[in-house]
Amino acid sequence: MKPRLEIVRHLRLEAPAARVWAVVTDHEGMAAWLGVSQSWLSKAGTIEPNGLGAERTLVDALVGAVVERVVDWHPVQSYRYRIVSNSPFADHLGELKLTPQGPQATDLRLAISFRPRWAGTGLLLKFLLGAKLRPALRKLKALIEAG
Repeated sequence: MKPRLEIVRHLRLEAPAARVWAVVTDHEGMAAWLGVSQSWLSKAGTIEPNGLGAERTLVDALVGAVVERVVDWHPVQSYRYRIVSNSPFADHLGELKLTPQGPQATDLRLAISFRPRWAGTGLLLKFLLGAKLRPALRKLKALIEAG
């Protein structure tokens, strides 16, 4: 079995957790910061539209349209998602977790783990994903802190 690889990023945001949550769970607005050309909610969640069971489609210039499904949901705390269509990864799991740092600051932890679909591509995929996350997190920080 191919080894599991993981990328973890932390981002301190000068905004309350509710504001951060509203932005990171807005599937239709993700194109504004994630580094994809389009994003939309392709299937509403079972209780909340963006929550558990929701599916979002993200269009990336390199891989095309990718569909992700929310598989775990704890409002204003954390959510997990998996790529369910058109993934270069096998056994992908992403998690966003918020930790309030007082009333006006939040720590965002983003963790993505996966196995490469093709042998010998794991480190390259990890490098490319990390390179894509750096500008995305800078845009996310600017968007959230601008209010």
